[in-house]
Amino acid sequence: MQELNPNEITVVATGYCTDAKLLNSLSYYLGNMNCFDKILVYPKFMGIDESQFVKVEGTRERLYFPMNYQEYINFINVIVSAINNEKENGNSYFIENTIEWLVEKGKDYLKNYAMRPIYIPGLTERPYAVLKMKKTDSGIRICDFGSKLSEENQIKIFKSLKGFENAELIKKADVTNSCLVNSKFVINEFNQSVQNENIFLAGSLLGISGMLDSMATGIVTGLCINKFFNDLQMIAPPKQSCLGAINNRILSSNEIKPEIYAEDYGIIDEQMDLDDVNIVDKLYARSVEYLEKFKENYRNGKHV
Repeated sequence: MQELNPNEITVVATGYCTDAKLLNSLSYYLGNMNCFDKILVYPKFMGIDESQFVKVEGTRERLYFPMNYQEYINFINVIVSAINNEKENGNSYFIENTIEWLVEKGKDYLKNYAMRPIYIPGLTERPYAVLKMKKTDSGIRICDFGSKLSEENQIKIFKSLKGFENAELIKKADVTNSCLVNSKFVINEFNQSVQNENIFLAGSLLGISGMLDSMATGIVTGLCINKFFNDLQMIAPPKQSCLGAINNRILSSNEIKPEIYAEDYGIIDEQMDLDDVNIVDKLYARSVEYLEKFKENYRNGKHV
């Protein structure tokens, strides 16, 4: 399939390597700003000294590193050194919006794209730039920093920063060729296009990774299409189940820019004790309980 037919029910369930003509068709119906053929993958670290950074009340998972002008310039100079090293090794083509592409354009382009200063309570002076980080279960991710620089140069760049001296890079920044939509602006809770009710989406196209996650969206989409095709009221799976948690994460992300590796689906809430040896059994029991109610509602679905 290379084109969409908005006059009949159509399911787009593709991965990242989607045909270029289909991507053009998606861009036409869903909006050019909601479809991407390249996406940044952000680096992730373990062992960062969190005490060096600012935690703002109400943003439990966020860390901020405010920089003054000289600190920012020193950081830029390390990146310039890495860029020169890449050029010496024959790499002179830089992909749009990577840190190397931004720094090549001028000293403030990286700040304006990924390190824009924000208000941080308690600081006596407004920072010149702010490095933004997000805590995840598998490490601390640096926000908005995509790069095709070598792993060696990426380590050099970040270890130049305060708090990163002993950090370990566990996932390097990257840029992938992809077909990805900005789901929170494209679909509703039924994985149905908000632009055209006949178009449904599923799979890693929605900005998720992993076969199980992608199959989960396919199950949800299939259930919803079954109702839609038969003029029955569509029902979204409960957020307390794994199926519902994945869909909820896709739609409620605070990130404006889509991410290939969606994380922290919200299956585990703050009230749960991660040290509880029975936590898996409890999550399973909760998911089954809510899915049983969902199945009953689904069987007895009403006509629209």
